[in-house]
Amino acid sequence: MTFRARQAREAYLGWILLAPAVSAIGALVIWPALHAVWLSLHAIWRQFPYSAPFVGLDNYISALSAWEFWSAARNTFIFVVSSVTLELVIGIGIAMAMHHAGNARWAVRAAALVPWALPTAVAALMWAWIVHDRYGILNRLLIGVGLVDRSVVWLGGVETARAAIVLADVWKTAPFVAVIILGGLQAIDPAIYEAAAIDGASAWRRFVAITLPSVRPAILVAVLFRTLDAFRIFDLVYILTGGGPGGGTETLSVLTYQTLFRDLDFGMGSALAVIVFLTSLVISGIYLRLFEGAQREEDLPS
Repeated sequence: MTFRARQAREAYLGWILLAPAVSAIGALVIWPALHAVWLSLHAIWRQFPYSAPFVGLDNYISALSAWEFWSAARNTFIFVVSSVTLELVIGIGIAMAMHHAGNARWAVRAAALVPWALPTAVAALMWAWIVHDRYGILNRLLIGVGLVDRSVVWLGGVETARAAIVLADVWKTAPFVAVIILGGLQAIDPAIYEAAAIDGASAWRRFVAITLPSVRPAILVAVLFRTLDAFRIFDLVYILTGGGPGGGTETLSVLTYQTLFRDLDFGMGSALAVIVFLTSLVISGIYLRLFEGAQREEDLPS
């Protein structure tokens, strides 16, 4: 058998082995995505007898012109910035604790990963009871230490509801950030810290000059994943507040869900879903460019 024939046979075998995965991706991802694009270009309102007149970009124009969309976009932006920032800061702290835990490292890691292992729906229901105005432990703790003098109705006001959602999300997903950053910490040669300590660098100086630059790629990866997840957040918000009070916590994913399944406006809801998807692609592209820039800087000779 010639070399070209062997290459062709191996390529043919590779496509056969890939066929089940490609078929599954096509059936579960590509086809629904294309169908959503088709729906977004038609006026489909299930409350009336079925009809699907082609309307082009009218659904997109209507969505981008509605105050509900920009209100949900604003809520999503506030949540993403607040949640990802806190998760990054706390995640770095957890990663440092796990990295320097010594003989207790496995116990520390197991305890830190428990919130991340919980399903989001379970965590949301748990936090709904934690922040409950009458029976929640959060109010009891705050009253006990004297920070408040009466129970706070956390889910009754816009600002407190946002705070409760961010708190629940940070509690659950900061360990995920910590695990990614921990991988970067473990790749740092301890001899670098020893040399810096001999030169008189303080612990804070070693952290700023050695640790942060060394784990920057891991930080970018963690921020990318968490930004995309936070931007598309649905279940935590829907279970805790349903988008209320007064739409003050309604995110783009919640607005899309309610447009599709409450209002049964499949055309507009699909247009919103496509907008969220395209925005996620843009965010991914920005972070990937940043990641490539960081990698090029690391590859430059010192």
